[in-house]
Amino acid sequence: MSIMRLSLKALPAAVAVLGLTLPAMSVAQEADAAREPGEPYVAEVFSDWELRCITSAEPGQPERCEMFQLLLDENDNPVAVFRVNVPLVENEDQIAVAVIVTPIETLLAPGMRVRIDESEPAGVPYTLCEPSGCLARIPLTQENVDAFEAGADVFLEIFALVRSDMGEIGGVPVALTASLRGFTAAFAALQERHEPFAAFVAERQAEAGDSETE
Repeated sequence: MSIMRLSLKALPAAVAVLGLTLPAMSVAQEADAAREPGEPYVAEVFSDWELRCITSAEPGQPERCEMFQLLLDENDNPVAVFRVNVPLVENEDQIAVAVIVTPIETLLAPGMRVRIDESEPAGVPYTLCEPSGCLARIPLTQENVDAFEAGADVFLEIFALVRSDMGEIGGVPVALTASLRGFTAAFAALQERHEPFAAFVAERQAEAGDSETE
């Protein structure tokens, strides 16, 4: 029985952070170019991590940003995206969220396996699938962030969907590695940028609430 492996494709939206596609220009070139409101750009680069932001509607307004790293397979094909953001609403001891986006051709049942360096792997279920890809959301506590900052690499294993000639479905493991070089500096920059953005959103929400009561 022959098995046909479906190729993993990094669709444009699956390579996105808040709708950010891969940059066509360097950071320096983007800094010099005029950007329209809502246009994404790479704000800073910290070793293997990018800090990507959305251009604000008005000059001087805080911007929403996320950490981003594109994950390649053994043949240097883009397969998945590793994102880290800070939620606007605090949830107990959660200080951040890691979002891993894989292609639609991912077998969901086994979930995803994640480990830092030589630690024991943890199983992570997929949260949902969209036309752009399948997402696994991992809430991060301070302890989790400390582990990322102290580590060298995050090793992930996903399963590519395969289908036999008879229509039977299975999965082939695909190993991916996310570098943690630059994570500490990138996360510190993300937190620094998040604070004024969260304050700006809270202020706008308060203004909207006041206008509704008038």
